[in-house]
Amino acid sequence: MLTKLAFWAFVSSLVVTLLVATRVHWVSQLVKFGPFSMKTIGLDLSVGAFLPAIGAAIASQMLPLHDVISDVLGIRRRFDVFSILEPLAAATGAAPRKDLRKLITNSRAALMRQVFYPYVSPVAAPLVVDPHLVHMALTSWSWFWVFLEGSFFVLTGAIILLIDREYNWALAFGVIIIALALLMLWPYSRSANYADEEIREIASDPMRAATIRLAFDAL
Repeated sequence: MLTKLAFWAFVSSLVVTLLVATRVHWVSQLVKFGPFSMKTIGLDLSVGAFLPAIGAAIASQMLPLHDVISDVLGIRRRFDVFSILEPLAAATGAAPRKDLRKLITNSRAALMRQVFYPYVSPVAAPLVVDPHLVHMALTSWSWFWVFLEGSFFVLTGAIILLIDREYNWALAFGVIIIALALLMLWPYSRSANYADEEIREIASDPMRAATIRLAFDAL
């Protein structure tokens, strides 16, 4: 998945760089930097045109960038609590408590490793959840992260345009961000649906459900 994200990070950041370079002087100078030159969309391009894209691909692969954005916005945290752990607690018959959501939130990472990841891992033995279902869930998440990182690069471009007082172009970039945000709803909703199916399969075995229930009751 990280290779896929790095590829699309490279492509989207390169497109943003080239578009911004048509309006912002210092960016147009950046894309000319280097030992050779080629002309496209009215720009003289060299190695410099690819430097931001290479940096974006490295950040996407090494940080990983989508994890940083998710942590700042609380995307994965909310999904884990509301779409996985709370439904899984209910499906396995965990004792209802007023503070259960708070306890789950505080122990989210440990609980995910204890009651969810072992059953959906492609290398889990014995295999619990249909591997095709796991693959589809991972694919949906990968497209969500592609759109999220793309939004980040477009937002960066919009900020540069605003600083340079290219308000119309900045507005156009804002429209693109809104479109990407709407596109993100599709893989996010599919991921939630896949999580529901995974939870049903995990909780279908009484012994497995009892083990998971004990983990929630021990909070």
